[in-house]
Amino acid sequence: MQVESDAELTTLRDQVAAAEIAALDQANSVCCYARSDKYWTADPQGIAWETFHTLDSVPVYSDTARAEPKVCCSAAPTVTSQSAKTGACCV
Repeated sequence: MQVESDAELTTLRDQVAAAEIAALDQANSVCCYARSDKYWTADPQGIAWETFHTLDSVPVYSDTARAEPKVCCSAAPTVTSQSAKTGACCV
């Protein structure tokens, strides 16, 4: 889910915390062509959900020279994907 502001992202993240749902926070993450603040949750069926606010574009696909740390787009708090194991992003 994409939100329009940091305030909206914070509000949704606070609701997740209040519901005691595990979440993985990724501040200033670079993935694909964007730099974003985001967090991941997993629903009861184990499907990962990403909530994010895009901060800036990245002109070169997954270029981490402009922002750190590099994180994988497919990371989730309870899901281990093949791309997360290999360190690939947006596979």
